[in-house]
Amino acid sequence: MIFYISYLEKGGIKVKNVVLLAEERTGKIKPNVLRSSGLTPGVMYHEGNSISIQIVTKDLLNIIKKEGQSAIFDLSYKDKKNQVFIKELQKDPITQELLHVDLQPIAMDETMKVSVPINIEGQHQVESKGGIIQRQIREIEIEAFPRDIPKSIDVDISNLNIGENLLVGDLQVANEITVLSNPEEVILIISEPSMEAEEVDTEEVEVVEEVQQEEE
Repeated sequence: MIFYISYLEKGGIKVKNVVLLAEERTGKIKPNVLRSSGLTPGVMYHEGNSISIQIVTKDLLNIIKKEGQSAIFDLSYKDKKNQVFIKELQKDPITQELLHVDLQPIAMDETMKVSVPINIEGQHQVESKGGIIQRQIREIEIEAFPRDIPKSIDVDISNLNIGENLLVGDLQVANEITVLSNPEEVILIISEPSMEAEEVDTEEVEVVEEVQQEEE
């Protein structure tokens, strides 16, 4: 049993048509053995049932890299096409190895709830002013029609100063998107360097100066 998944056109960007093959997983092979052979175990929900599948990890990573985790795909199964998205993606917290993927069918005329990553821009400008960026969250939950789901929510923080923060409510999103995350939730904080870090830097400078004096 083979599933064919190809890219849709999203956000006005024409994506190269790529086919991802996913085969039925029988359960006879343990998940860690599958992963070591370059496959990612997963589940596809279809007509009220869940089907165990396995996907070539390299191909899945390629899709995520190009379109993001909120990507939507056109899936063909038993001569029927279904549009799906990545409902859940499990990774090893240390190695970031893909552990498991869930694929969920969607209807283009119905809204869906997904988590979308927050892309921060203008970090260099903040750091040039001496600010330290402390990230609190990296994604938010939104609701929108599949065609309106963005790859990421972009935000420019170049105008933020030390002592200021960025809240979910500060994000600018399209009218077609409803943000479900708490608007008061903090995305990041701009803090000043700690006194301990400054003291360490001072000590390092003093040590360097002493060494230079000894060499002279």
